[in-house]
Amino acid sequence: MHELFQIQPDLSWSFSRYMEPMPSIPEYVFRNGLRIVEPYYHIYRTTVKGRWFGRTVLQVLTDEFRDYGQDHYVRRILDDDITVLRKKKGESEVTEYKGTILMQLPLQSGDLFVHREHKHERPISDRKIEIIHNDRDLLVVNKPSGIPMHPVQGYLYNTLTEILKSELGLERLHPCNRLDRLTSGIVIICKNFESASYYQKSVQNHDFTKEYIARVDGKFPQALVECKDDVVVLDTKRKSDGLIRRDAETHFEVLKYSDSLDQSIVLCQPITGRTHQIRIHLRNVGHAIVNDPLYNPRLNHLLRHGGDVNFTTDRGIDTAEREQAKRRVSLQTGHRCPECGIQLYKEPDPESLSMYLHALRYTTKAENGEVLQYETPMPQWAEI
Repeated sequence: MHELFQIQPDLSWSFSRYMEPMPSIPEYVFRNGLRIVEPYYHIYRTTVKGRWFGRTVLQVLTDEFRDYGQDHYVRRILDDDITVLRKKKGESEVTEYKGTILMQLPLQSGDLFVHREHKHERPISDRKIEIIHNDRDLLVVNKPSGIPMHPVQGYLYNTLTEILKSELGLERLHPCNRLDRLTSGIVIICKNFESASYYQKSVQNHDFTKEYIARVDGKFPQALVECKDDVVVLDTKRKSDGLIRRDAETHFEVLKYSDSLDQSIVLCQPITGRTHQIRIHLRNVGHAIVNDPLYNPRLNHLLRHGGDVNFTTDRGIDTAEREQAKRRVSLQTGHRCPECGIQLYKEPDPESLSMYLHALRYTTKAENGEVLQYETPMPQWAEI
C-alpha cells in the first residue's frame, strides 16, 4: 500500500471512534484473461510524518503523491473524503478538520490523517497460482506473470499475498523472496514470524541459490558469462541527487538457441539480489529479454533513440517522466468514474502482462540442516 495511507497501529492516543471497520473483500470478476476487482471504498489512516509538519494536506498530496493532479485532491477535500483529526496535549477532546480549511491548515505532530478513497485497482492476469509446497511453516507457489507480490500503488486485493489469503483462508503471509510484477516463478512464503525470521536471514546471508530462465534476443555466447555492473537505485523526487549505486553480480549460461527466431534461452544465476538486476545485466551484455518493456531497446522509445538508459541525469529522469505521462494518457478511455471523477483506463491485453523471465529453482536449507529445493516446470515460452 502507498506509504501515505498505510495503517499505523501504535497511535500515541486513541481515535477509536473514528476507526471504522475495513470493507470486506470486494468482488473479483474474470474476463478476457484478466482478474478484475470491482471499484470499492477503502479507508486509510496514518499519523502525520515529520517532513509534513507545517505543510497543508493539499501541499503534501500534490507535492509528494503525483499519481493524481491537484484538481483531483481538491475534489477529494471538498467531498469530505479527507479528514485531519487533532487532539491537544493533555486534553481528551478530538477536533475534526475537513473541507476547505484543509487548504490552509498546517499539519502538526500527532495529527491523524484519514482518507476515504474510491479505489480502482489495475487488472492482473487470471492465470492460476500453482501451489508447489504447503506445510505448517511454508507455502511455495508458482507465481504467474502480471501479478504484483504484495499491496503497492494501484494494487491491493489484486496481489499475490491477498489472493492467497482469500483462497486459502490465511491471515498473515511473509514472502521470503520477491519477484517483479512481470516475472513468474518460485515464491517462498512463510506463514508465521518464526519461520519468516529464519528464512529472511537466509536470504540476507545469501544462503539461497536462485536460478532463473530468460528468453533473450540474439545468439548468446556459449561460454559462461559473468556481469558485475552496478545497479542504480533512483529516488525520482531527488532527481540525480537521489542516485545510489549498488554492486551486483549475475552469471549466465546459454541452454538453447533458435536460428529462425534469433533468440536464446539462458539460465541466470543472480549472486546478489538487486531490483531488476537480471533484466539490467542481460541488457548490458547485449541480449535483453525479448519482451522486456523497460530494458529492451526495441520496445523502449528512450533506449531506441539513445536516451539516458540508466536515468543518471536530471535531463534523463525528466524525459522518462514525460514519456511515462504520455503513455498514461494513451491508455485512458477518455471517460471518468461517475463516483469519484478519476480517469478510467482501458483493460490491458493479457499478453502485455507477461515477460520471459521465470524463477525456475530455489535451493536453501531448513533450520534442521535439511536441503530444500523448490522447482517449477519450464515455462511454455522456453520451448523454442
